[in-house]
Amino acid sequence: MNALDTLRGSAQDLPLFIRLPFVTEAGEQPGFCYWSVNSTGNYQHDFILGEAMAQYALLYLREDGDPSGRLLSDIVLDMMDAGKDSVGKGVAVGFFGAIEQAIPRLPCRALPAPTAP
Repeated sequence: MNALDTLRGSAQDLPLFIRLPFVTEAGEQPGFCYWSVNSTGNYQHDFILGEAMAQYALLYLREDGDPSGRLLSDIVLDMMDAGKDSVGKGVAVGFFGAIEQAIPRLPCRALPAPTAP
């Protein structure tokens, strides 16, 4: 059983993205917080934590996709709202480092050559 199977098996009545370990309900406001990760206070531990959160995000995106197409942008916006101290630089660096390492393995479609105006 992989991490995504574990997510699928918990709280079956919830949408899959809300089962991601870094997504929580927004509290008093309607909607969700897409980056609810607390710093451990240790850069190396935070880096590893960020890498782990990226693996959950990548599994979710690869296996189920994000119908809104905005998961990563929502994560970035909520990281910015949290402020640099509460997010922990190591968590963000680990998260985006793992995303960046996964990008070259993604299939890409050829884009047409740009045309002069």
